[in-house]
Amino acid sequence: MIPLISVILPAYNAEKYLAVAVDSILSQTFSNFELLIINDGSSDDTESIVKSFNDVRIKYIKNVLNLGLIASLNKGISLATGKYIARMDADDLSRPERFEKQVTFLENNPDYVICSSARTEFTDNSEIKHNSYLPIDDTSIRISAIFSTPFTHPSVMFKKSVFVDNDLQYSPNFKYAEDYELWVRFLSYGKGYNFSEVLIDYRNTPNSQTSVGGIDYQERKNTISKIQQSALKNIGLTLSPKDLDFLFMLSLSEYICKVDFEIYTISYIKDFFNLLQIHFEKLYPEEKSKVYSVLGKRYLKIIVFNKRKLTISEITRLTNFKLIAGAIKNLRNGKK
Repeated sequence: MIPLISVILPAYNAEKYLAVAVDSILSQTFSNFELLIINDGSSDDTESIVKSFNDVRIKYIKNVLNLGLIASLNKGISLATGKYIARMDADDLSRPERFEKQVTFLENNPDYVICSSARTEFTDNSEIKHNSYLPIDDTSIRISAIFSTPFTHPSVMFKKSVFVDNDLQYSPNFKYAEDYELWVRFLSYGKGYNFSEVLIDYRNTPNSQTSVGGIDYQERKNTISKIQQSALKNIGLTLSPKDLDFLFMLSLSEYICKVDFEIYTISYIKDFFNLLQIHFEKLYPEEKSKVYSVLGKRYLKIIVFNKRKLTISEITRLTNFKLIAGAIKNLRNGKK
């Protein structure tokens, strides 16, 4: 029987967590899948762990040399036989109902080409950190894409046909943000969706992609800014160099809390968000509440994360009632 889902799981020196990650896939309530484990030149016990599993759904692929994550992902997808591609990392845990929920959604909604979910992030010692929520509907996803990736990479499921028919690949030019860049292009071919419920437990380690991606600030800025400009181009918006610098700062909370109000004054920030607000109101005239919700999330973070730097008068001047109300509505709905 041809599998409906091909799970792509790259593994490099993954002996510490690989077994539990694989177990979480093999324990899915939806069973019609193949699991492609790509051993990317590991020097530890990764291979023996893979071979310890006696399950015909596992397809073991061994890179003689370490090709890196991007090449391994592209290789895995090229070998996949399923209608849908599901991503999985070697140190995360998929909830048992993940595949069943995702494949049911995509089968019942043919205009959607990709979906992912909220995640629970936890540390190496299994201490739960927090739940991370994403924009749910397609419009909110597209607005969010100008700031950062709108999907949880290891919980993504997408149509392989879109990937193949349009000659898409993870690009080696966007290391540590290869997923974000791919999704910006992917959304040109159909709609996206995020489950509000947690379908994956995401392990934060010093070697995780988000941690590694923060090593070189300037390199990360150059990479993310290029992707953001592509997302802006998709919606017909051009920003100045200063605006692009500020947009990059809004990509991560750790940058938002470091806003320099001498460079980015209260008036500048208000004008910047007014520009985005007006553009998205015209683009989505029937969905303005979603515009306020997504933009308001970033806007409120600027105020909350920098409240010790701001006077009451400055906070009052910075207030945009539509965006603040949108952000508060988001919080009340549990989409943090």
